[in-house]
Order: sequence, then C-alpha cells, then structure tokens
Amino acid sequence: MTKVQPHISTSSKTSNSRLLQLPGEIRNRIWRFALTSSEPLHHRQPRTKLTQQLSIASHHHRLVEEKYILDGSTLNPPSFNKLKFVNRQLWAETAGLELHFNAVVFSSQIVRKFNRDPNASIDGFMKKCAEEWFFSFCAPMKVQCVDWLKTVIIAPDPQVWGLSQGYSPPMPHLPMLAMFCKSHPSVQIRYQFDDFKFGDERKNSSLNFLRAGVALTVALKGDKDGEDAALSLLGCLPRIREDNELARNWRETWNIEYLMKNVKNFAFWPKMNSKYARDAHARSCRLRHDADVLLVNDPQLFDKWLSYTKLWCEHGISNTV
Repeated sequence: MTKVQPHISTSSKTSNSRLLQLPGEIRNRIWRFALTSSEPLHHRQPRTKLTQQLSIASHHHRLVEEKYILDGSTLNPPSFNKLKFVNRQLWAETAGLELHFNAVVFSSQIVRKFNRDPNASIDGFMKKCAEEWFFSFCAPMKVQCVDWLKTVIIAPDPQVWGLSQGYSPPMPHLPMLAMFCKSHPSVQIRYQFDDFKFGDERKNSSLNFLRAGVALTVALKGDKDGEDAALSLLGCLPRIREDNELARNWRETWNIEYLMKNVKNFAFWPKMNSKYARDAHARSCRLRHDADVLLVNDPQLFDKWLSYTKLWCEHGISNTV
C-alpha cells in the first residue's frame, strides 16, 4: 500500500503575508521544520472549568509537547501546531501535518462523568484507556488522513509482570489494534508496557528489563524464539521456565499468534525516556554495573545481554525482528 502524503499547497495565493508569498516548495520545508518535535507528541483532551456548560464541553483532541507532560505544572498545555490557527490558508496547508512528522503517544487519562442535566452535580470520574483514546482519535478521520500517521505509541497501564502473579496483562483491544495494523500497514504501532523500560534506578533494573523482554518475546513470537532468548539471557535463573509458561498462557489467552500473524507494523517497544535507553555507551555501563552487582562474570553472557538490549531498544520486539 502506497502511503498517502498530506496535502501541502504548492502554489501561493494572493496575500499580504511575505511568508505565504513564498513558493510552495519553500513553505513545505518551513512547515516540516516548524512542525517536527525532538520528542514524541502526547495526546491530550482539553480541560474545561467547572461550569454549567460541562455537559457540552469541547471534545476536540490536542497534541502537546512532551515537556508539558513531564513538567505537569500546566493544567491546559497548548497545542503543538499553532500555525493552523493563524488564518484559513495556514489551516489548509498545515492542519494535521504534525501527525506526519512526529510520533504520537496515547496513554490512559482520567475524564469526568457528567449528568445530562446541566444543573446537576458531577457524577464522578472514569479512566479511559490508551487504546480507547487512539480509536476515538482516528474515528472521525478520513482513511487517507489516518495514513498521515507515522508512529503511534500506545502506553497502557498494565504491567508485564502481572505475569508473576499468574495472570495475563489485560489486552481486550488487541483485536482492534491488529485490524488497524492490517488496514494501515504504513503506520507503525509501538505498544509500551510500563515496566518494559531500561535503566531506571530500581534494584536490578537491567535484569527486570531482560525478564520483561523475554516474556514479550514468548508472547508475540512463540516458544522457539522465546526459549532461545530465555536460555541465552536468563538460563541461570531458577524461575525462568515458570515465567515462560506464564507468557505462553498469556499468548493463548489473547490469541496473539492468530491476531498478529503476518502483521509487520506492530511491536512491543521499551519506554525511551531514559538516558540509558538512548545512549549505547550508557546502556553498556548500566549493564556492566548490574552484572557486577549480580556477580555475573561470564563475558559471553554479558555480550548477549548487551546485544539483546541494543536490539530491543532500537527495533522493539516484533514478528520481523
């Protein structure tokens, strides 16, 4: 399937603006520069004040920069693409282009529940999961506009190590995600469990990362690849076979083998908000530190740890890698 490119005007309409009088090819370069963020954009819904008009509050989706999410001091962070609000021509040329130039993160968010009576009090709160936000974001869009998406990051609440309690992490929306992947093969879907991250400050964080990666490999790619990864990386651990059995149960519970068959644009991906995950040298130093703490003196085992960590951080865990 050929990826549909966003429409960008190549002609300049009559305007008093010197910017809009530039040739379309020059404007295209400016839009790309202005609408490309160094970090993924985060999906957010507008927050409104507690008034009688809550029942008819706006539900327009917004994409905001990561710095506002990490800071947390701004209750209503601004939309990343401000160009589209300047005038009609800039709206026509730039609305939606940020989808094409950036990865977009969808995570769980708390929303208020309201009574239909505008004079009634607030009923309470509810949590809308990451997948629901993603599908509600895509629902009103035309098919060709959905294909503007470049990389979608689904960041759900469940942790991989629900496996350690004997149950599989809930993934009820996996069939819909699989259908989306098959319908839009040019859009890369990255599914990020909360504890599949590398280099945090917890004890034995590298080992936890490797255990999560092995479980995800078993769940997505099956016994052979999972067994190879498990024995190569964690064969010395007494619980590794029990972990693999739980991951196989997870694979069967959500029918992952059938749903993800021939799907090449879905991957389990580690969280990349750590300096250790981004920098190869820092990754190696962190692994070496944890290996020393765990009294791992086998150079070949350390090399395998480093190789798998590099592979997962740079390519994720998919049917193709």
